Amino acid sequence: MTPTHGFEGLVAAREAFSTRPDAPGPLVGLAGTGLCVFQELPVSPCLRVLAWNPCLETLTGFSADDINRRGLIECLFPTSSEARPLLQRAFRGEMIDVRLDAVRKNGNRRVLRIATAPLIIDDITYVAAALDDVTDLAAPPREPERLESLGDMAGGIAHEFNNLLTTIMGYSSLALEHAHPIGQSYLQQVEDAARRAGEVCRQMLMFAGKHRPVLESVDLNRHLGDHIAVLKEQLPGDVQLLLDLTPNLPAIRGDGLQLRQVALNLASNAADAYGGKPGIVRLRTGSCKLNAAELAECRNGANLPPGEYVWLEIADDGTGIDPSLLPRIFDPFFTTKFAGRGLGLAAVLGIVRTHRGVIRVRSAVGGGSAFRVLLPAVIETINVAADSPARKQRGAVLIADDEETIRHLCRVVLESAGFEVLEANDGRAAIECFEREKHRIRFAIIDIMMPEKDGAQVLREMREQSAQFPVLLTSGYAEREIERSVREKGPIRFLPKPFVRHQLLDAIRRMVSAE
Repeated sequence: MTPTHGFEGLVAAREAFSTRPDAPGPLVGLAGTGLCVFQELPVSPCLRVLAWNPCLETLTGFSADDINRRGLIECLFPTSSEARPLLQRAFRGEMIDVRLDAVRKNGNRRVLRIATAPLIIDDITYVAAALDDVTDLAAPPREPERLESLGDMAGGIAHEFNNLLTTIMGYSSLALEHAHPIGQSYLQQVEDAARRAGEVCRQMLMFAGKHRPVLESVDLNRHLGDHIAVLKEQLPGDVQLLLDLTPNLPAIRGDGLQLRQVALNLASNAADAYGGKPGIVRLRTGSCKLNAAELAECRNGANLPPGEYVWLEIADDGTGIDPSLLPRIFDPFFTTKFAGRGLGLAAVLGIVRTHRGVIRVRSAVGGGSAFRVLLPAVIETINVAADSPARKQRGAVLIADDEETIRHLCRVVLESAGFEVLEANDGRAAIECFEREKHRIRFAIIDIMMPEKDGAQVLREMREQSAQFPVLLTSGYAEREIERSVREKGPIRFLPKPFVRHQLLDAIRRMVSAE
């Protein structure tokens, strides 16, 4: 007899008992699942085992003699209040399919799925049952597995939303160039909201463990302005936040989500300096030039190049910091707060290091504190002029993305910049197009998550044919999703979704200039 499960096993048992109740034991013994047949008795233990196959003995540890001597309930279900009523219903002819907590002969607790059906032979009613161990299926997921599952879900949601936000932000930025002034203000609101939604997606990716810093061109004043409401909400009601933002600052290369975290942590520390009393937290921005000696005086500045830096300063008039404690304030878990984990300033320092920046601290006991974060300024000119005859004939570009709206967005941006565009809606089509047109394709823009073949597979196959072929990878996930073995081969850049026109052109300019 082939292995059977659930009610299929009961059918096998019924066929085995098709002649007389004392004959089928050897036949039931051939089954590959736990099968048994009972007869009801008027006295304890209230039933008699007529068939109990070896699989069931292995499953429970009990033999048929054990069950006949002590009883099924007493052996397998000593702690279950449901088992006896269910057995009585089974002998009344009901078909039962339940899961019960059971105890094996060695004391191990398991969850058994029990399916029963009446078996009538010569006008005598028996109960045939199939038992399966479903402990692993029934057990709730362990905490690491639960968090991994939630992380996968968060990452998947963020990926899908980033695709949608790329379309919203991309077309909004294109429409801004052709709209009337009133329409431009409305479109700017749409683009700003979509950008903030993109940061929420990045937070989800951080929770999912799939986020690494995504450095892009950031207008610090505009970025802080977008999150002033959030900053104010983090401060106690009796602490005010005052802004002093220097206009027309140079751009910086930064991760917007992490820069916001820096501002939140520093503002929270500044508010705590008032010890629950009313106070003012001042947030200022500006720019300055730093030489090697000035950088050396800053935290983390010993090996950074002189030049122009954009700074963010958060200051308070609170209790100040004892000079003896200043060298330790960025140490992990060091804190002067009664309640706190001491990770706020350590996290700030880690983010600033990631951004190749420095921190300068001024503090005096009773005179307040000021934390100034300085980040390298970036002077960039991105030429986005469209339809210039001199910029035509710049070569062909392959765009591989399963989202039609994103392909179309990239086509509009690239054609306006003077490129010819070839499209592929999945990985297989991308490879076919590359093999056919590689003699004239200058670079490719490839989405990591695609059907047929994903971006990593496409990249590997392209590298086999042309080791130095430039590729711009895009994804609604984060850069860590790119396999290390792929990232280390040939020229490659990463552009996270969502992106707008100037970010796409910026990434292309960097890639093309590196050819």
